[in-house]
Amino acid sequence: MYRSLTDTPTKDGSPGMTVSQAALRGVGLNVYPIEPAKTRRKNLRYMRYEIQQLKRRRRRIQKDMRLSAEARKTMSKTYNDWIREKMLQMREYAKASRIHKNLR
Repeated sequence: MYRSLTDTPTKDGSPGMTVSQAALRGVGLNVYPIEPAKTRRKNLRYMRYEIQQLKRRRRRIQKDMRLSAEARKTMSKTYNDWIREKMLQMREYAKASRIHKNLR
């Protein structure tokens, strides 16, 4: 309630709750504003993060000398498949979630 009265932004820099949202939350009713562009942006950012994590893991496996060359190659191929699949999902989501100009 204090942060909504002082207009303190959230930890990710977006505006915090309004006073009415904070008051309703106090009585157990959670109200969230619908912002399709922001939600889409956040989802795409998270998808990119997942892909980066897979690439980091793949790189770590490729450098792991405890594994045999064949095991590294097999695991690297598996990670490549996962990365390709995630990238395809991200492209499909980006295409399917385009926001109509009247909703911006």
